[in-house]
Amino acid sequence: MSTIAKVLVVVILILSVVFAALTGQLFAKREKLRDEYAKLKDEATSQIAGLEDAKKELQGKNEALEDDIGKLKTDVAQLKTDNEHLKKNVQEKTDQITKLDAQITNFNTTISQLNSNLKAKDERLAAIEKDLSETREKLRQAEQLAREKELEAKKLAQQAKEATDRVKELEVAIKDAKQKIEILTTKGGQYEESTQIVQAPVDAKVIKVDRGANLVVINRGRDQGVEVGYIFTVYRGDTYLGDLRIESVAANVAAGAPVAGTSVGTMREGDNASTRIR
Repeated sequence: MSTIAKVLVVVILILSVVFAALTGQLFAKREKLRDEYAKLKDEATSQIAGLEDAKKELQGKNEALEDDIGKLKTDVAQLKTDNEHLKKNVQEKTDQITKLDAQITNFNTTISQLNSNLKAKDERLAAIEKDLSETREKLRQAEQLAREKELEAKKLAQQAKEATDRVKELEVAIKDAKQKIEILTTKGGQYEESTQIVQAPVDAKVIKVDRGANLVVINRGRDQGVEVGYIFTVYRGDTYLGDLRIESVAANVAAGAPVAGTSVGTMREGDNASTRIR
């Protein structure tokens, strides 16, 4: 056998070995690819099944969403209706607010006028208070002078009372004597003792109690029918305080002294006095 032939045989042998090796690798790779394909197919099948389940779940959710959308559309329609009502109410409230604003403006104008009037009145009141303060000062001075005069008058009144009591005693005696003379002259010498005074019904108030002079002054006098000798019952509410015998009478006031058993210490200004029987 020639050398070329030997070389060719060797080459063919080598090629056969290489082919066999390549064929084995290709077969192993094909098996591997087949296993991977089967594995991928199983995974794909599982994924497809999962996708089908997900599709069904999504379809359910989609139906629920469609129901929710329907409800939302209904709610939106109701909201639109409510919105229209609200707009109407807002307009009505706006109109009412406008009217109230107008009324408030009028009220503010009135208040401003009242404040102006009040300020003017305050100014007048300040002037009046000033005059009143001056008048009070003059009144205080007059009261001081009156107290001084009153003290002098009390002394004179005490002296006058003593003189008046004596004069009254003489007047009563003279009047009694005149009555006796008149009765003796006109009735043939017959005389009946009668000293009771017929009193007119008079109601009065105690306006002054002079405990030093033992006198009580009431707010009724000659113009109201009060006469010297009248007996006034003095009381406070339903409480009897005593009796007064009128000793001196002026036009609108009279003064009296308490009768036996009565004290001026129980009486005060504001007590009631009356000739009526209580």
